[in-house]
Amino acid sequence: QYPVPPGTDPAANTASNGTHNSSSSPSSSNHFLQVLDNALPQALLHHLQQAFAPAAPFWAEHRYGRVGYFSYMFSLDDPQSSCMHQLAHHLQQLAVEYLPAAAEAKYAEFWAHSRRHSSGHQLHYDSDDEGQGGIRNPIFTSVLYLNPNTSSCVDTSSAGTGPCSMGTSGTHKGNNGATSGQTFIGGPTLVTDQVLGGPLATKGWLAYPAANRFTMFDGRYLHGVIPGRGVSPAADGRRCTLMMAFWKDLKIRTPPGSGIGACMPMPDVLAESSQQWPRMFQPREGGWGSCEPIPVQTPAPVSRVWQPVSGAATVAAASYDACFQGF
Repeated sequence: QYPVPPGTDPAANTASNGTHNSSSSPSSSNHFLQVLDNALPQALLHHLQQAFAPAAPFWAEHRYGRVGYFSYMFSLDDPQSSCMHQLAHHLQQLAVEYLPAAAEAKYAEFWAHSRRHSSGHQLHYDSDDEGQGGIRNPIFTSVLYLNPNTSSCVDTSSAGTGPCSMGTSGTHKGNNGATSGQTFIGGPTLVTDQVLGGPLATKGWLAYPAANRFTMFDGRYLHGVIPGRGVSPAADGRRCTLMMAFWKDLKIRTPPGSGIGACMPMPDVLAESSQQWPRMFQPREGGWGSCEPIPVQTPAPVSRVWQPVSGAATVAAASYDACFQGF
């Protein structure tokens, strides 16, 4: 079984900004999924692009790519002592308009990925402590796309760590046929209506990357990332995404020794440290300014999430070993 919608290009590396109208969004039905453009104030966006740039210390100091999943968490009642605290409050405010239950969140958890164009992410459910001791889903999960996507973007930093070092752009046709003038590293996020223990998904949506685009969806949903199609538009480009999940309840977990793992406590970014990455997450006094988020009609609907290939249709979720996911 393979999540390929007939007649749809699931891994195109180009996308338009779409029509800014939420009337046909899945959020208008019983499925919570919303996409916003211009989600962050520009100052905050640029700050995060630098903090998560390919050569930023965050990746090397966490041994990213050589260790398993890791994340940080904090209480939303904590003082806003880092830019991540400030970001969490901003995103929660955005979400409440579309999902009132977001106001019940007491904790935020974040993690990030920096992957090559051809790297996807297997279909999975977000769960506390990766499902150890039982499945507990967040109220909602969100994805921030950080890659720059303007054709005038030029990295002027001395070490290639400026915000423009994540990607490149050109002029291509977008997924609605309009000329977008933008190229993106990697493929779209696939979100389905499948929940653990339920039947196979009957609906799915592809949320294509775009700089400063914010995708949020029900934390129970099965989701993943489709690999980028064809040759990467930038040889050293990365699909850089910042994920943040919002929870009613979540426990801090401190790994033994110097290890890393899920739900680690957010470090004091103002304290002296042998690591460099926390210093890049300092808060800005007075905030980061304002923005005007724009609802996007996309993501693109997927007509068929699962396609039987063995000749025998199934109604329940198959194991990972029985699925080919394209990477």
